Amino acid sequence: MLRAGKRWGLERARRWRHGLPVRERLHGVGRATGFRASTRPVIRWIKGDGRDDEITRAALAQATRLFGDEVDYCVCSVDVSAARMRAVTAWATQPVTWFPVGRRDNPHLAARLGAAGCRRDAFGYWWKWFPDRVRPDAPEWILDGDMVVVGRPDWFDDWKAGRDPLRVSQSDDAPPEHSGEYADLIDPERMLYSGLVSLPPGLDYLGDLIALLDRRPLRPGHDGRRNVSEQGAIAAVFAALGAVPIPLAEFPFAVAGDDTLATGRSGSDHPVWGYHFGNAFRGPNPWFERLVRDGIVDGGPAAP
Repeated sequence: MLRAGKRWGLERARRWRHGLPVRERLHGVGRATGFRASTRPVIRWIKGDGRDDEITRAALAQATRLFGDEVDYCVCSVDVSAARMRAVTAWATQPVTWFPVGRRDNPHLAARLGAAGCRRDAFGYWWKWFPDRVRPDAPEWILDGDMVVVGRPDWFDDWKAGRDPLRVSQSDDAPPEHSGEYADLIDPERMLYSGLVSLPPGLDYLGDLIALLDRRPLRPGHDGRRNVSEQGAIAAVFAALGAVPIPLAEFPFAVAGDDTLATGRSGSDHPVWGYHFGNAFRGPNPWFERLVRDGIVDGGPAAP
């Protein structure tokens, strides 16, 4: 169920934080649809031109059945046609707002990538942060397109009400090199990674991210499709903001080619409430197929 979102205008009033102009909390100008001005909680995925359409379709199907109209749903996309997006959203039981994104949706980050010689077609993993927030004044989840939520975490109601702290997914068994040139900034006690970010209303992390990239610029010749600097920069910024880890045991990696689920070292007393289907962007993921067969992931109708 696809609902097109209108781009917000360029005439946005701005304020300054860490020397960075950041959007004011305005109502009206540049917000004709009212989508960004809403304070309703929103769950948002990023979808690129990869081979994980069926997983994003299942993610939307499962989330809309699980949470219904308690929250709103949004897919930000890069180089995905309207016809393809209609197929991706076909199993959703609630309206899904679609935002095709480009450089102007986060011009400050785009400028830092450009300064490192990164072309628009090589932004790669960084597209997840275009825009930095779709609803500045609302609780917001940001997920990769290959992440499927299958349950309700015990803190969901607090998040929905705007009472929950910043939370970020954890990969406590990842080697330091997964953080690129920012590896020395990673908190070894938390080992955050940027798969799922749970934001409280009003939290503005963009100024901190740009400050980091200005203080320690990306290496020349940066390629966001292959270089893992994004992972390290995001983890460092959210750790500095006091993020609470989402244990990998609750939201494990289901990586194509791996014989077991990656659940980390720290463990958890809480049940699994989601799966991250690694490498699905590049090809089929047998874990996804297995969990659909087992009825854990919502495979939807036989055809969209």
